[in-house]
Amino acid sequence: MANHKYLKDAGFAREYWADTLPKDDERRPQWKRERRTYGFDERETWSLKDDSLCWLYEHIKMFVDVFDINPNYHKFKVDGKKMTQGQILNEILKKIEMYYNVNNCFFNENGEDYTKHWLAQPEIAKEIWKLWGIVFPAMWW
Repeated sequence: MANHKYLKDAGFAREYWADTLPKDDERRPQWKRERRTYGFDERETWSLKDDSLCWLYEHIKMFVDVFDINPNYHKFKVDGKKMTQGQILNEILKKIEMYYNVNNCFFNENGEDYTKHWLAQPEIAKEIWKLWGIVFPAMWW
């Protein structure tokens, strides 16, 4: 996983397809053409669900690190409860970590039973995107 500091720091053990493909893969010219035409290539769609969550995680982490605003200024109602922009962003980050079960090494080889975790993923993902939809309008500085 080249240059994905926030994912590495969080303990995400996820490799990107593009980082693991051989240099002589015959599809490279096609991907180059796609990047010229679209600005990205098909590899970014191979696991869109994971790539989009990783993108969101990394970008929220940087936003929090560099933004120069008061994270408590914007307030939102979430399920009848008032939350600040900062609280929602922290909740999104926590839920993405839960989605990947980062603290329990989701991709380890300890023979753990992940059935319960896999079944919970769709519900966690719905919560992530719901929260993102609520805070999204305030995501600029």
